[in-house]
Amino acid sequence: MPPLLLSEEDVESLLSVEEAVPIIEDAFAQQARGAATNRPRSRIAAGAGREVHSMQASADESGVYGFKT
Repeated sequence: MPPLLLSEEDVESLLSVEEAVPIIEDAFAQQARGAATNRPRSRIAAGAGREVHSMQASADESGVYGFKT
């Protein structure tokens, strides 16, 4: 399956905060059971005061894996 690329606007139009909260709670519960991984945000300098941010996580029980750069 090819990756699904979403912009911030895509996410905002697809999922409300109210809908996201139980999903986030489930992801944290999976993490507590050792079935999910959340890596701390990573930052690198990109010159002239710019930075590149990277985040990645997986929720094995949900079959969801993703990253944001």
